[in-house]
Amino acid sequence: MYGYYDPSIVALSVAVAIIASYTALDMAGRVSASDSTPKKSWIWLVAGAVSMGTGIWSMHFIGMLSFHLPIQVAFDLPITLLSMIIAIAASAIALFFLRQAQLGIRNLIISTVLMGTGIVAMHYTGMFAMEMSPPIRYNPLLFVASVLIALVASFAALWISFQLRWKHSRTEILAKLGSAGVMGLAISGMHYTGMAAARFAPGSVCLAVTSGGINSTTLAIGIGGVSLLIMSFTLIVSALDANFSKRIALLARTDGLTGLANRATFIERLYQAFAAARRGASRFAVLYIDLDHFKDVNDTLGHSAGDLLLISAAGHLKRNCRESDLVARLGGDEFAILQTEVSDVSGATALASKIHGVLGTPYQLGDSKLFLSASIGISLFTDATAGPDEMLAKADLALYRAKEDGRDQYRFHSDDLDQEMRERVTLTGDLIQALEKNELELYYQPQVELFTGRITGMEALIRWNHPKRGLLMPADFIRIIEKSDAIVALGQWVLDHACEQMSSWRNAGIAPVILAVNLSLGQLRTGDELIQFITATLRKWGLTPKDLELDVTETMLAYATWAYIDVIERLQQLGVMIAIDDFGTQYSSLDYLKHYRVSRLKIPRAMITAAAQQDQRNAAMVRAIIGLARELDIEVMAQGVENEAQRDLLTAAPSTTKVQGFYYSAPVPASGATQLLRQKLIEPRLSQVSEATAGK
Repeated sequence: MYGYYDPSIVALSVAVAIIASYTALDMAGRVSASDSTPKKSWIWLVAGAVSMGTGIWSMHFIGMLSFHLPIQVAFDLPITLLSMIIAIAASAIALFFLRQAQLGIRNLIISTVLMGTGIVAMHYTGMFAMEMSPPIRYNPLLFVASVLIALVASFAALWISFQLRWKHSRTEILAKLGSAGVMGLAISGMHYTGMAAARFAPGSVCLAVTSGGINSTTLAIGIGGVSLLIMSFTLIVSALDANFSKRIALLARTDGLTGLANRATFIERLYQAFAAARRGASRFAVLYIDLDHFKDVNDTLGHSAGDLLLISAAGHLKRNCRESDLVARLGGDEFAILQTEVSDVSGATALASKIHGVLGTPYQLGDSKLFLSASIGISLFTDATAGPDEMLAKADLALYRAKEDGRDQYRFHSDDLDQEMRERVTLTGDLIQALEKNELELYYQPQVELFTGRITGMEALIRWNHPKRGLLMPADFIRIIEKSDAIVALGQWVLDHACEQMSSWRNAGIAPVILAVNLSLGQLRTGDELIQFITATLRKWGLTPKDLELDVTETMLAYATWAYIDVIERLQQLGVMIAIDDFGTQYSSLDYLKHYRVSRLKIPRAMITAAAQQDQRNAAMVRAIIGLARELDIEVMAQGVENEAQRDLLTAAPSTTKVQGFYYSAPVPASGATQLLRQKLIEPRLSQVSEATAGK
């Protein structure tokens, strides 16, 4: 018995095979992309297997429906459904192997055999659903050919799917369409080869017709409609998931406020650039950027204004960098630029200068015009650079130096900074041990009335008996320690032990009027913590606030002013005396004297030394400070008085002045200070003290 094919239905079956193949390729990508989330991966695997399996199965039955015999034909429903289950199982096997990170030749062969066998089993089970009598016989050669075609088609489908599973660009989608065409034709070739192998005996009847099987028309409508619906729905959901996944991936790599790359993206690109540079690619630079005084904007205008400022700054950065450069927001008011193709320092200098300029332009926020500046730290890739993390750390260190040098500028990393950082880390660690091992000691230098020699105060000065470096003066370690959190612990130690000594002197009836202690900027920044510690310490040792004088610098007053810190006012309200140390050497402002109502101005040693050597400008400065203090009813303390000439300079001044210096006494241990206090008066020493030993 012979039949014939309907060309239009054959074409439809090939089209369905191509659509099913494209669905398979897309499912491979979905399953692989979701492999990091197991639950989502299994959902896509099941959905993909159903969609892909029904697509291949429907192609098979549509192809069978294109074949017309001269008898009525129907299909047994259970066997037909079994053939569909076999197709879905074969698709599941294929997708399971495609979700692996590596396919490998062994897995490729195993999956090819399983998938090819499944397709062959589906085809011939579907043929068996016709329940022909006598049974269909098959041409052995064509049967083997159909099996081989199924295996080759499976191999090609698996290999192509694995290669294209991550591809989502327009060009790669076209590649998927072309591959789907090849796969669809291969699957169709297997089907029609299998159909050609079938031999229907003359007088054959279809028993499925008499046993209530599904007729070909109903099956055609059902298969075509349901299969196309499933595949269409799957592809639509897949497309939506792909767009959603891209959006999620973009959000994960982007700063939500500014739209710039985030820290994670910057670090990833930094590692890539470093690896490429090590392999001989172009060198690069890292620019670490911080907006100066940005906290003031949030505190005064609110966080919404701060956000607008960050968005505006991000726009300036993006517009003034090349497409190849990466601009990122690392967090808060910190930004970074990965500048590519930097042949020498001039390229990074040019970009830093440009960025520094544009970030310093006025910002218009509503009715407010803001003027900000930026500090920039720069690190260049060199062959000696250990790694990308080191580059970022060096840029951060250079940024710190730029801010330390006054902000509103850029600085390059240097070996000197490395040495300073190593020394800072070493000394900070040593200091923590020094606090535990009692290596620290307080010396005291008396403060004396100029004309009477009466001791009116003692200034506590730290000394460090370092086990390896010997006796360290404050100048040897304070500058380094104050850049770390250890300065707070050190300051607390000094205040506590100085107050303890003051309490001991009071109990002995020899306490001076004032105990002077130097305050650091690090302590000032702690705010409430500083107030609470001072209050608790005074209470602990039975002292009153008026017993304590805290020496601050003009730099600290400037910081307290622009940072809106009220710590100094609160200390004055508490009753603590405030003195300005080294007055006239930093940010001298009459407004500070008016606003903070300080108790004492301390004339720096260098100014006293120069004035006594007939330097007219410094002599005029000394007289001006003494006169200004007299008019404002503020005491004056001359520091670093070392010889008779300096004493005579102060004696000739039109106001009573207190003095402190080696001409009267060097800083001495507590026992020596106790002996001086018992004497009550100090006679000037006639011997001069060298500059090398005159420091505090």
